[in-house]
Amino acid sequence: MSAILGFFNQGWVGVLVGTLGIAVAIYTIFRRTKGRLLYQQTSIRLLDAGRSSLLNNVSLLYGDKKVPRVSLTHVAIWNSGRSAVRSTDISQHGPIKIELNGDGEILEATVAASSMPDNDPTLIISDDGRSFLLNFSFLNPGQGVITRAIHTAAKENALISGTLIDLPRIENAGPLGMGSLSISGANETILITKGSTIVGVYLLFSGIIFIVLSTFFKEDMAAVDQKMSALSQSYGWLVGIALGIPMILGSLLLLISRRAPPNALIAKLSSSAEATGSKTT
Repeated sequence: MSAILGFFNQGWVGVLVGTLGIAVAIYTIFRRTKGRLLYQQTSIRLLDAGRSSLLNNVSLLYGDKKVPRVSLTHVAIWNSGRSAVRSTDISQHGPIKIELNGDGEILEATVAASSMPDNDPTLIISDDGRSFLLNFSFLNPGQGVITRAIHTAAKENALISGTLIDLPRIENAGPLGMGSLSISGANETILITKGSTIVGVYLLFSGIIFIVLSTFFKEDMAAVDQKMSALSQSYGWLVGIALGIPMILGSLLLLISRRAPPNALIAKLSSSAEATGSKTT
């Protein structure tokens, strides 16, 4: 433990660690001040006439159209930032597009769920039937849209693209797990916002303390090092725990924060599915 303290007692080490801490803190605090779009998707093959020899003489029809297979894809896109994302933030030359991965045709595309009707989400299917555009007037923080596409592509997962102006690029947040969200409750947005801010402030002050101690209190730090050396065998592990646990928890919090669609959006999707099922029974 004394060797570790001696290493950190070197002035350049403290300045380096402090500078990195401040940089990470500033990035953590301010990276979420803008709007930020994330997306997740999930797909399932509903029917496939070519997967079994028993179905060689069976034709699949979607309406009056003969199709080789039928797949269902849900794509959730939501604002995980702290500011609204408006339609004017999306480049006219790079609109938000959901495109089939490989050959296939979109048979139907609808808005399965929306945080609020005022978002005015609309879908425009391309002439070739291989993609559709998602348009909306705005998405406030924590708001989003879930699209539902029925298609014939062999590869179920879609390709999502879009160009945002002066905002982070649209990021893939992994598979859409509509049945299991790691964060729940009405205060989800407040929890994540406060957690990220606390981590950022912690790293900021840690960095400042490292720089101040290493630059202006070298002699005092040497005396502290000697005292800590005597106590390191009994209590040195406390220093590691005190420094390590907040860093680990903070890192995990930042990793999981905003990686799942808002619970209200998933709830609307579930309620719409239940309503559809009750009408068909």
